[in-house]
Amino acid sequence: DDWMDGGDAPGEVNGLLGPMGVGKTTIACNIAVAKAKVERAKSIASGKPPRVVYLMSYEQAGVEIRKRLWCCAGQVKNSEFTFNDFSRLSSEAAQNWKPYEHDLHREMFGENAAQNRMSGEMDRLMAQKPILEHGIRIVDLSGMTPQSLPGNGFVDEMAALISADQQKCGNPGVALVIVDYVLLAAERYMSEKKIDEGKLRHVIRRFVDETRSKVAGKYGCAGWLLHQLNKDGNDGSPTKKTSHTQASEGSAFAAFLTFCASFGTKDELSSCTLLRFTKRRRAGDV
Repeated sequence: DDWMDGGDAPGEVNGLLGPMGVGKTTIACNIAVAKAKVERAKSIASGKPPRVVYLMSYEQAGVEIRKRLWCCAGQVKNSEFTFNDFSRLSSEAAQNWKPYEHDLHREMFGENAAQNRMSGEMDRLMAQKPILEHGIRIVDLSGMTPQSLPGNGFVDEMAALISADQQKCGNPGVALVIVDYVLLAAERYMSEKKIDEGKLRHVIRRFVDETRSKVAGKYGCAGWLLHQLNKDGNDGSPTKKTSHTQASEGSAFAAFLTFCASFGTKDELSSCTLLRFTKRRRAGDV
């Protein structure tokens, strides 16, 4: 929020770029959970139903995204959680915390850790259950399972799916739409419509503009579009700075964005990566 002079705003679309495997989907899940928590708090205060966060997944199947969201919200290690077996989860009642939870406890409370209790994995997950089941919709456009959609209908498909879901749940409103990720959405649409591959950069630019008008503008919500960096952005050391000008298929990706953030290559020792907001239409610290 500091970098964006207050954060994302209704009607605006922002971009998030990064090399392959840097963790864009993980960030998408974190953004979705954070926004859903805000909407939940507003709902409790106002008595109105919370607006919905939509995560449009073109790459990973919905079941995998669902697991990531639960682990993110409950701060549970991905390897420790499966929907088929809750018996492996720790709980405050059993006081069977795992080594990573003790580390998490110290990170949360610092020198006051001894004076503060922390819930177990099961407790943390159940506390976030209302947010995960009612505040976030996973729209599976991966085409990877019989339940998923092929994801070749471009922005009109996204807008229609959101509209149908809103009507189904009583039109509570849209808080945020996250698209993971644009390159796949554009390529599938081009394949379906038999559009020449040389037009890819134009189709990507059009995707961003249409998301702004047909989704963010129509529903009065913010949008986040995830996209790949080009070869130059994928290469180099972890200290190399990247920019929206290195977006795959050209810098035109950022033309209609309010903000565009770019990750650098991940450092394998620390798992850290540089993050810079290089496209900004409002004030904010780069």
